[in-house]
This record gives sequence, C-alpha cells and structure tokens, in this order.
Amino acid sequence: MVDPFDECRQLEGHERLATGRRSLFKPEQLLAAGTSGGYRSIGWEGGAIAVGALADLVVIDQRSARTIGTEPARSWLPASAADVRHTVVGGAVVVRDGAHVAGPARDALRAAIEEVWR
Repeated sequence: MVDPFDECRQLEGHERLATGRRSLFKPEQLLAAGTSGGYRSIGWEGGAIAVGALADLVVIDQRSARTIGTEPARSWLPASAADVRHTVVGGAVVVRDGAHVAGPARDALRAAIEEVWR
C-alpha cells in the first residue's frame, strides 16, 4: 500500500512504541517530514509552496468519513490515500476527481511490468 498520510502517522507510532510516550511530534513536524523532508531524502529541494518551487499538490476530500469535521489545514491527519481527489505533479494534473488522468493505474503498472520482463 502506498499512503503518505499513513507513513506520517507511522512515524509517530514508531516513536510511541520506542519511548512509551504519546504526542512526540506536533502535526506541523509530521507534515514537514512528509513534505520537505521527503524531498530532502531524495536530494531535492521542495515540499513548500513558493515561487519557483515544483507545484506538487494534493487536494483532500473534506467530506469523507475520515476527514469530515476536521479543520481543512489538518485534514491530512485522519486522511488516507483514498481521500485524495486531485493531484498535481510539477504543475501538471495527474489525478482528477480521484482517477488518474492517464487511465487506470493497474493498466499502467501492468504495462511497466511487462516492459521490464521484456
């Protein structure tokens, strides 16, 4: 499963298991780990909205069973990958209304695997 929201929550969960204490990270610290920290981990600059930065964004469904009632700035905390409505990568829309614009992801994955096997 690929779910960056869950990965941020797991960071807190791991530390909770290691220390026996809760709330070791503020939500802002977890968000930074999953955005600018993620970029740094692959040697890139990014993870912030700024002039000249990559336009990599997600729009979260504010009406899902997980996110309804949360304040928009923190709706990523209970969200899952299933709550992503739109995704922009490098300024280009790649997911619109919850569906990849290039078609079903399983088809792209199947084609990529077939190419590797060739």
